[in-house]
Amino acid sequence: MVKIITLGDFDIIVNDISILDYIAKNQRLIKLFKYFLIHKDIKLLPENIIDDLWIEEDFKNPINMLRTQISRLRKILEIDEINVEPFFSIKYINGYYIFSLKDYCEVDFVEFEKSLEKDIISIRGDIERDYLKFRDIILSYRGKLLGEMGDEDWLIPIRSRFDRLYLKALSYYISYLKENLMYTEIIEVCEKAINIKPYEEIIHLDFIEALINLKQYSYALIHYEFFTKKLFNDLAIAPSRKLTELYKKIKQKEDSPTSSIDLNKIDDEMSKEFNFGGVVFCDVEYFKFLYNYERRNRDRRLDKSVGVGIGIITLYSRAHTQLTKKEITKAMKLLGYVLFKSFRYGDIVSQWNDNQMLILLYGLREEHIKIVVDKINNNFDLVKDDDKLSLNIKLNIL
Repeated sequence: MVKIITLGDFDIIVNDISILDYIAKNQRLIKLFKYFLIHKDIKLLPENIIDDLWIEEDFKNPINMLRTQISRLRKILEIDEINVEPFFSIKYINGYYIFSLKDYCEVDFVEFEKSLEKDIISIRGDIERDYLKFRDIILSYRGKLLGEMGDEDWLIPIRSRFDRLYLKALSYYISYLKENLMYTEIIEVCEKAINIKPYEEIIHLDFIEALINLKQYSYALIHYEFFTKKLFNDLAIAPSRKLTELYKKIKQKEDSPTSSIDLNKIDDEMSKEFNFGGVVFCDVEYFKFLYNYERRNRDRRLDKSVGVGIGIITLYSRAHTQLTKKEITKAMKLLGYVLFKSFRYGDIVSQWNDNQMLILLYGLREEHIKIVVDKINNNFDLVKDDDKLSLNIKLNIL
């Protein structure tokens, strides 16, 4: 059994063993294999292959170079450490190269497309019967096609087609969930979809609307501010009319005297004690979501000199004596106040445990890290009423 993974990652698994580590040094051949794989069973002119893969390189005899590379690719599975039977062939017929796989090979993007072609029909007929299976198909789309290759010209239109298939399937599935008031499921599937298509507005709209329907107005507002800020900072795009209308809806719900905000989702004590008008306090699970989003999409930033700071602040006693629970609780409230005063609008804070805070700081530069750390320490020293209290701050750029 051979499984080839291309969505969100790349791997070749033969009998449950990844062979990528054994052939990783041959990056030129792996790139050629990926190209043939995406164009499997299609007639390919040698000139087109060269133009797509190596147009910027200057070869004395490019056709001969390609012939040599293909010959080496045919032998790439000759691995000393493990026995791998050839599972693909590359034939040259009437001036064309044709790449094909053995029948026992399973390729994820091929299976994804086949499943959608089959299940889109059934989902139009009886979505309730098939929605669990359809959900599994959607979740199998773990990321863009050969995402590790970057934006290769030959790959962009193919990748875009699969993105459209994914978004179409996602739309069908979310429509069903809306009809059946399954808002928790909408949130779960949208969280995964946002990691794959981070700037797709409709996914964020569905996500925010689901939060509103669950009366999680504070989180809806947090996510609105997070997404619109990302659009502006990363792509220089202002919020659309739909987004601004949704913002008004959130504020109306949040300001309503009958609204039921789930304070368990926020730091309850801090919310009562201080008016956090700028810094966003959230629970650990939502913090993890924001962190993973930023980590996955750091390469998309327009300005590479500006990043997102990830940090952890630990409260401890410099007297080497254990703090009481009452002392820790009081000191953490003071730390929350300090972070509110020290950070900017839209920065994210979450309490990790009894004596630690997690922070996400947007628009941070490497040269500003020491300034931020000193500012937090100085502000904390101003408000603390016990000299033994101290902070250990670790802050890095994602």
